[in-house]
Order: sequence, then C-alpha cells, then structure tokens
Amino acid sequence: MDEILEIFKNIYEIKGDNLIFEKYKFSKGTYLLVDAKRGNILEEYTVTTDNNVNTEYLKKLDYYSRTINTNKCLDLPFRKILSNSFLCFYSKKKVIKNNLITKKNIETYKKNTILNYNSFDGDFKKTTDKDICKYIENNYSKYTIDEEVIDDIFFWIEDNINPSIFRRPLKYYDAVLKVFFLIDNMENTIEFFKQEYYKYLCWNILDKKKRDYKKLEDAILEYTFYRYLIIELRQGNYYIYVTKNDIITSSKLEKIFGCKYILITRFNAKFNIEIELIKKMDL
Repeated sequence: MDEILEIFKNIYEIKGDNLIFEKYKFSKGTYLLVDAKRGNILEEYTVTTDNNVNTEYLKKLDYYSRTINTNKCLDLPFRKILSNSFLCFYSKKKVIKNNLITKKNIETYKKNTILNYNSFDGDFKKTTDKDICKYIENNYSKYTIDEEVIDDIFFWIEDNINPSIFRRPLKYYDAVLKVFFLIDNMENTIEFFKQEYYKYLCWNILDKKKRDYKKLEDAILEYTFYRYLIIELRQGNYYIYVTKNDIITSSKLEKIFGCKYILITRFNAKFNIEIELIKKMDL
C-alpha cells in the first residue's frame, strides 16, 4: 500500500480536503447551525435516506467534526457524545430521546475537548508527548477562541440537549443529531473546525502506548485515504484503479489504461471497510 498512499498523497497535496468533499454524503439525521454567542438556531436540516442536503459548508463542518470511532470519543468511558471538539455536539437521537446524556457525560466531554484545544500550552506539556505538543503548536494553533464563547457553547448544550430539542415528531429514531456552533463568520468557523479536527487526530490516530511522533503525518494521511475510500464506497464505487499519477473509481470492474493496482472495497458486517488488492500490472 505504500506506493498507493504516495500516489494519493500527491493528489491530496493538490486538491486538499476538497478531494473528500466532492462526493461527500451525510448520515441521516438532523443538523442544526447555532449562533454560539446568542444561542439561537440559525438553520436546521433533516437528511433523509436520499441524502437530500447538498450544502458545501455543511459538508465541511460535518467532516471536520467526526471522531475516528467510538473508542476515541471524548466522553469516555460513556460513548454517548461522539464529537471531536466543543465546536460541535454530536450524538444519536435515541440517546437524547432516552435522556442518556447526563451532567457527568457533559463534564467529561468538556474537560477533554478543552484539553485538546489547549494541548500545546501550559501543564499539558508536562504530562504527555512533547513532540506532538510542539507539532500541534507549529501547525494547528493559528486560531484562538474566547473562553466566554466556549462557556456559552456548554451552557447551550446543558440547557438544550434533551428530548424537547426535537420540535417535530422524531423521525429516523436511530439517526444522528449534530449541532454546529457558529463562532465567527462561516469561513473562519470552518477554519476553526478544521484546526480542532486535526488537533484531535494528532492525539488519537496513533496507539497511545506506541506513539511515534515521526509516524504522525503518515498515520493521518492513511486515515484520510481510508475516509476517501469510504466516501467512494458509499457512492457505489467498489473498484479503485491506481495509475502512476491518478486514482480512478468505478462501480464496475473494467480495463483502465496504465493501471498498476486495483483495489476492491466493501463494508463488512460491522460496517467497517475491507480492502483487497487483487491485481498489479507492470507498465
């Protein structure tokens, strides 16, 4: 996979995360945009199985607020809040409907998200990986948020995350609720989300017992590649053709000129992606 990842890296360096957003699909559920300072709901979207929402900024906020998996949640050991930062509240509707978000959940989530946010500052450096702290400081510390705004976000969560948040009869009981907090204009808010997303990855993408700072960028690239494959798979593109300079996706097996590798992707019973390298052709 090393050569494939190198080809993907070259493409990704040109297109950036737009490579992800081109075919991005939402999970079904309800998505709210909330003014972090005033607390009012600015926009509300309901995504159905036909994926009826195609808002570019919402794609970015959604992607940048994902966790790696439930074992990497920031409210552990509860696994009820699935957010990767305080900029977005993310949970399943059934959890909220059944009043399973407790004060303890929110306190744990708040503590860990603020630790991530301040992960290159103060006492945090004394107790964790200094190399990763320095990497975050150099790459993901451009934007800062007033403490008052962070407090406002958590006040809103404490006051509003309960069954009454669903104004209409609950649809898609197993679906998600995501609340995105607008902390500035949309362009700057997206940059805040992006910064906190990569900060979260820096701390969670590597095994805590085997953290190797030198492997951090490679691990993030590999994770991004798998996210890209998942998005293609959700579009029905099971076949990934890799040439010397390009990656081509398709819903069927076909001959592609200059193809070096063919990957077949599928979801297993646990909805995890499986990848099979089925052919290598010499040019």
